[in-house]
Amino acid sequence: MVAANIAAVFSSDTRIGSSPTEPRTTRLGLITYNSVAKLNADLNTFQSIDDVYNGVFTDLSAVTDATDSYLATGLQAANALFGAQSFNTTRDHYKKVVIVYASEYKGYGELDPVKVADEMKGSGVYIVTVAYDQGGNGQLLKDLAGIATPGYSFSNTDDSDNVIGEIQGALLQANCFCPNDWIQYRQFYSDTNSYRYGVCFKPVPLNTVWKAAKMSCANRWNNSYLVNEFNLSKHNFVLDIVNATVGFHQPFSYHIGGNKVGGVWKWDRPVGWEQPELKKMVQLGGWISNCVFYSKCDAESTNRTRIGNQMGKCSKFENCGELCL
Repeated sequence: MVAANIAAVFSSDTRIGSSPTEPRTTRLGLITYNSVAKLNADLNTFQSIDDVYNGVFTDLSAVTDATDSYLATGLQAANALFGAQSFNTTRDHYKKVVIVYASEYKGYGELDPVKVADEMKGSGVYIVTVAYDQGGNGQLLKDLAGIATPGYSFSNTDDSDNVIGEIQGALLQANCFCPNDWIQYRQFYSDTNSYRYGVCFKPVPLNTVWKAAKMSCANRWNNSYLVNEFNLSKHNFVLDIVNATVGFHQPFSYHIGGNKVGGVWKWDRPVGWEQPELKKMVQLGGWISNCVFYSKCDAESTNRTRIGNQMGKCSKFENCGELCL
């Protein structure tokens, strides 16, 4: 069952291997454990998905009769493997993930898996756990959640009946990240472990005109552009960033990507990116999905967002704009 799960997780067009001429590859190792850990395949053993199939099904076909199974030994072996073949190598910047399949949870003292897991997570390793709960009382899932990266603990008895998709989703999340000093858009600003999106923000407290802000932004990273605020959730996230960034002061004011050119509103976009279709506002009052409203706290409706002054008169966006998509 575990072998089939592993094969299915990595069978969806995953490029397996370590060729320097193909940097967009995934390396996959295999460790089994009971009272001790065994390295079945290091990170350079599998060079194709066929290698994965053959190796995984062969190595996991034997059933052990050992009564002791200590997860800490497996984690320690995985950590040692990363230390030997990943950290401080040409692939050091690749994200590192351990997927733990377990039907039992034991360990205390030096064999406490939580200590090892915390050390690994502290060094940037993501840990995904999959509980094969024989008793069905949920205790194994609860125990494994204690070592997993938050939100990355799953079970073969999940109601969704999609544990393969859940693991793949966790792998995508682990590999979805932003450059240093950029802030990744996520479901909740206050929760760094909430679901992340492929959008990165760089707050710059630069007091200047819109065109200068646009040029400054465009030169900070490949395909960077002034922020688009398509809905209230994204606006609130951006405002949280502004509120937490030294250099911004109330009443908060910052440039967004909307700009009126020849009487037509357009969004700031990298060269070659399509311009979203703009629509007229069809309802006044409050927020409309996929719309941006300009606050009437400004003297004119411009492309500069201003919100939250000391008097409280601009505590929310109000209906004095018509930029929607």
